[in-house]
Amino acid sequence: MNCNICGTEKNVNYSPNSRQVLCITCNIMTPKKVSKETFRKEYFKNEKNIQKNIVNEFYDDYIKSILTLKEYISETVEKEP
Repeated sequence: MNCNICGTEKNVNYSPNSRQVLCITCNIMTPKKVSKETFRKEYFKNEKNIQKNIVNEFYDDYIKSILTLKEYISETVEKEP
């Protein structure tokens, strides 16, 4: 079993707060993650009928990041001019 963020095999465990398998270091650095439903509502709030695979890909990317949901949205959503 490997850490989902850094890939190490040392001191790896499932972390319920981050909803993934992490090493001790990444677990400390990773904020609590939201559910997929909460993610979909916040990330795609103005969109209707988003394909499930699109939601899954973005959620997977978010889960494997060390960002909060607010930070992830800020870094990945295009700003309006």
